[in-house]
Amino acid sequence: SVMHMAGFRIGPDDCVNYLFEPWTLDSKGAFAGAVVATFILAVGTEALTWFRREVMCKCTPLVHRPRTHRAAMGLLFMTQVTLGYVLMLIAMTYQAELFIAVVVGLTLGHTALNVKAPVSERSGDACCVTAVVSAHSADRQTRTSNAVPEPHPSECCTAKGIADGEETAAAQARKIPMLSVDTINA
Repeated sequence: SVMHMAGFRIGPDDCVNYLFEPWTLDSKGAFAGAVVATFILAVGTEALTWFRREVMCKCTPLVHRPRTHRAAMGLLFMTQVTLGYVLMLIAMTYQAELFIAVVVGLTLGHTALNVKAPVSERSGDACCVTAVVSAHSADRQTRTSNAVPEPHPSECCTAKGIADGEETAAAQARKIPMLSVDTINA
């Protein structure tokens, strides 16, 4: 696809290659189909984020098989990143309708599936977000009061062996230990 250096174009009258040369949007039907496909792809990208966090992290058979779980999470992450780059390439066609389909699809997917999820410090690990957030909350509470509730790691973190007194990689990197009852009483 050729990028329009003059800026965004509007309407299907401009002949656009949709990712591959044979997929030329040379009719109104093909153009409308590409807009719908782009929207679905964008929502699907956010759905994959939700799936990694909500299904894969709590999938007991996989969590108890660390190598299989890691391979599955890695494959899903690779797919998610690939979809993100595909959406970027679609947006770079500078076709306004396709760009809007990317933005609206990602926004609706995020709003429907991921808006309540805490922002992770480690974009590559959909698991253990709760433990990192708990560590930050407990750290803030430690500075303001003496009574600190014990943080509750997510089921995924507990299954992985990340429990009281241990640190997630993100917490280690930021030197914020997860607090336990022993740490609080010390």
